[in-house]
Amino acid sequence: MERTVYGQGSVGQKPLYYYEADGQFAFASEIKALSTLPFLNKEIRPDAIKDFFAYQYIPDPKTIYRCIHKLAPGHWLKTDGNRSRAGQYWDLSFANPSTASPDKLEAGLYDLIDDAVRLRMISDVPLGAFLSGGVDSSAVVGMMAGHSRQPVTTCAIGFDSKRFDEVAWAKKVAKLFSTNHHEFTVRENLPDSLTKISRYFDEPFADPSFVPTYFVSQLARQQVTVALAGDGGDENFAGYSKYRTDSIENQLRNLFPGALRRRLFPPLAQLAGGINTPLSRKAKSLLSSLAMDPDQGFFTTNCFFRTSLWNELVRGELKRETDGYDPADITREHYRNADTDDHLAKILYTDIKTYLPGDILVKVDRMSMANSLETRAPLLDYRVVEYAAGIPSALKLHGKEKNTF
Repeated sequence: MERTVYGQGSVGQKPLYYYEADGQFAFASEIKALSTLPFLNKEIRPDAIKDFFAYQYIPDPKTIYRCIHKLAPGHWLKTDGNRSRAGQYWDLSFANPSTASPDKLEAGLYDLIDDAVRLRMISDVPLGAFLSGGVDSSAVVGMMAGHSRQPVTTCAIGFDSKRFDEVAWAKKVAKLFSTNHHEFTVRENLPDSLTKISRYFDEPFADPSFVPTYFVSQLARQQVTVALAGDGGDENFAGYSKYRTDSIENQLRNLFPGALRRRLFPPLAQLAGGINTPLSRKAKSLLSSLAMDPDQGFFTTNCFFRTSLWNELVRGELKRETDGYDPADITREHYRNADTDDHLAKILYTDIKTYLPGDILVKVDRMSMANSLETRAPLLDYRVVEYAAGIPSALKLHGKEKNTF
């Protein structure tokens, strides 16, 4: 029997879905393609619904359908047309942090990212870049400018609300690197836009940043066919504020023996919960997290819909089918699979296995493809990802504000 092998990239920049049931096998890059098959079993997967409410997306290898699966990043899939099996060919290691000086690490990182940018600029069609208010896309644009004889085409999206508007920073970066800069301020009726845009997701997805991603992709496609983006920088180098917050929580957690934490903090959290103020709600969240193990605390702090609320609101068959299932098991599994005892490294590993491919890369892929735009992410070059894993955590979270790298 002829066999076929499929592969998924190391961090999952492009999706691969496959259907397997009743002796039938099919694969595609989108669920909607599989949904056209006459033999498709469209039974909904109850635990995936619970995952969605917890994470705002459905982590691999699950999808909203029981018989459709997502191939996890760094995995291969072998099939003979009737049966399949999957295996892992790549994983990220944090086991050997570098002992090199910060200056040497910085120089090595610069060279790797610069080469990753250079390789992704190879194109026979017009090429440009997304430019937001972040360091990551700014760095990519700066390196692109160093490799280009012509001004780099950059695109940024603004909103009427200053809270979400990153155009001012993008203008400064565009001026610094003399780019051919394009901007668009979103003023149209967003509820109508949401109805249209949400159709590009083939299963539940609730990260609201898909809206600006759609519009910046639309703007970019008017100028270019390929766009470079800064995705992956926050996960590689602990750029999200949640990493700093969680690391501080874990330092506090380590001040108390586990048995004492589990007895001391729950009643204090309950006491704080009886006061309905923003400060008391934050105190309740912190105290609840301190009573937990580090992996459970990381999940709970970042969870959008806790199991206790699910149990209050969900009834009937869905409740019965999901009783005993905890979405935190996904976070817990990846946290414990990381080959290190360093807490920050463990949560970075967890996000690279879950949040990055399940949320960030899905969002970018769907919104760019909806506009016939190809996106490339130099910071997700496997060499950059592996190098970043070797940078000690103390250098990623250094000082009170921004990380060193």
